[in-house]
Amino acid sequence: MRYPSATPGLAGNEFRQVRVFVGPDAMGNVTGVVTVGPDTRPEDLAAGARLLGYPETAFVRQDADTVDVTSYSPYERLRVCTQTLLATEHVLRSCRELSLGTDLLAGTDVGEVPVRRYEDMAYVVLTGKRTPVRAARARLPLDGVVHGEAFVVDTGRARSYVRLPPDTLEAVRLDPAAVLSYCAAEGVRGICLVARSDNAVRLRVFTTSLAGAEDVATGGAAGGLPAFLAATGGGHSQSVLVRQGYGTALTRGELHVRPLGGAQVAVGGRVISVSTGRLDARLPTLTR
Repeated sequence: MRYPSATPGLAGNEFRQVRVFVGPDAMGNVTGVVTVGPDTRPEDLAAGARLLGYPETAFVRQDADTVDVTSYSPYERLRVCTQTLLATEHVLRSCRELSLGTDLLAGTDVGEVPVRRYEDMAYVVLTGKRTPVRAARARLPLDGVVHGEAFVVDTGRARSYVRLPPDTLEAVRLDPAAVLSYCAAEGVRGICLVARSDNAVRLRVFTTSLAGAEDVATGGAAGGLPAFLAATGGGHSQSVLVRQGYGTALTRGELHVRPLGGAQVAVGGRVISVSTGRLDARLPTLTR
């Protein structure tokens, strides 16, 4: 498998590829984790994320006391990203830089975000205050699809949520340009289609971070579900299994949402390592 060229500013940096939000029938989202120094320029991070081409890439700066995670998609910087935080926690724990029983407190663009272990899985705690919810104003690009009222939920990135019948959700196709146009008009970062089933929530997410395309798994979107379901009369306080994506296992993710005390919501998922290596000026050199 060939990989894109690395930017000169990242040559020699440690690089790991993992999959986040893996389940029995879901391969999750491919994620890059790159170790960087304190003087690495933002333009090098953005260029590296574009060239690597993963849905999200974590650029991790670490010293004796802090771990800072800067997250990029190929198209934009993400103020906070559940996927990259879970990937970073997995890498640090695999390298034994996080001891058993120690939580990760990661610096992000929105401040420090905890990544905690509950039982055998890591979870990102998204909020410690009431999640803002409002009615959407713009018309969703769901022509010919009967749907209820859409709501905007903000978990650090605002997204529009709408409930659909399960069969309708599976049949929806959205044009990326229409998604971007709607998001610009509504002031949000994605469209989330939601359906309830007996033991899970079915979720599909179309996002600006992928230029309007559909995402395999989106932690922040899953974290907004309790507030959205409460606003539409379907919320509950128990943990929720979220099955996201569309198509084969390669384009699906499995997420776990765990309401905590107060207004906190934790989003977790299983992470597996794929490869390790270093970036050079031409191609990342990877080993199993």
